[in-house]
Amino acid sequence: MIDYSVDSPDMIERGKEAAGNWKNFESFAWFREDEVDDSNNWMIINTTNRDATLLQQSNSEAIAKEMMEFSDEDVMKHSASHWAVGWVEGWEIKIFKNKEQTEVTKAFVEICKLNDALESYPILDESDYCEKEYEATIENISQAAWGKAKDEKELPEDWVEQMYNWFGDNMQEAIESCDGQGGYPDDNQIVEALKALDFYEDEDEDEDEDEDEEDEEVEQ
Repeated sequence: MIDYSVDSPDMIERGKEAAGNWKNFESFAWFREDEVDDSNNWMIINTTNRDATLLQQSNSEAIAKEMMEFSDEDVMKHSASHWAVGWVEGWEIKIFKNKEQTEVTKAFVEICKLNDALESYPILDESDYCEKEYEATIENISQAAWGKAKDEKELPEDWVEQMYNWFGDNMQEAIESCDGQGGYPDDNQIVEALKALDFYEDEDEDEDEDEDEEDEEVEQ
């Protein structure tokens, strides 16, 4: 069992391994290197980026809640441009409280706990992650139904939520997360749900109505 005491051998060893980890980052220069007393006594952990999945976003926010509890002496927000993913964000964390390296900071202990938790289970906040997946899927359904659904004036306010529920009852695979960005039903699935709920904009029917109106005008 891991001992998370600030002076435990477990934490001291992990602290030595993590110290100065940022020096191994590819094509990276830490702009605060000259601002801290001992840059080798700091680590940087990136938690999110421009292309982050919903799970990464959720975990990043959960980590942020914990890191915000510590002072600027031990923790600072981190952001940097990145050649592959545009930008990254995370945290700069002071590791040892003294030069003798006999005691780590509480912030370092906390990030170790969070990392260990993620190794055991990939989600730090189940409720938040589920909410993000739901909201993203709702947005995806709305976008996918554009041009196929009736005018919004003819639809109930919760028409997108009704479609989500219909998929959940009849076509679960349509709302399963796709590429970590929520469910995204394909065109056939969208049309089937719209028709089942009577939300579908039938172009043929509209054309027939227009023709009938034209015929009436001619007769008059």
